[in-house]
Amino acid sequence: MASPPSLPSEIWFDHILTRVKSLDSLGLCRVVSKDWNHITYESRFWQLFCKRSDTVSGFLIQNFYDYKHSSTFVSVDNKANKTLNLSILNFLPAPVKVEAVSSQGGLVFCVNQNHRRVPEYFVCKPTTLQWETLPESKD
Repeated sequence: MASPPSLPSEIWFDHILTRVKSLDSLGLCRVVSKDWNHITYESRFWQLFCKRSDTVSGFLIQNFYDYKHSSTFVSVDNKANKTLNLSILNFLPAPVKVEAVSSQGGLVFCVNQNHRRVPEYFVCKPTTLQWETLPESKD
């Protein structure tokens, strides 16, 4: 009995895996095989993946000038240049300092710059302008 025909690896990598809709789904694809895991970290794969998905790639740069923090997003694929500008965190209710950034999911953890006794913390997603204030610690 003959084995069923299989797709060439170029079809899998160039036409199927690069069309996965989310980074979470891509993470699941990586556990299929060592080849799939390896190929999904190659720059050629990422260029196709970013081109075909809604993934925004770039760097969040924070500057401290005149006693204020400002954040800039620099896109590496030019998708975000029109939507994310020099004041990408100005949708938050207070000026903030970036404390941490998630490489997957695009979440940003911030603290307000006001000199209050109890700092106010925010988690936000600049690409969608969603944000939440974290509850104060009970300590």
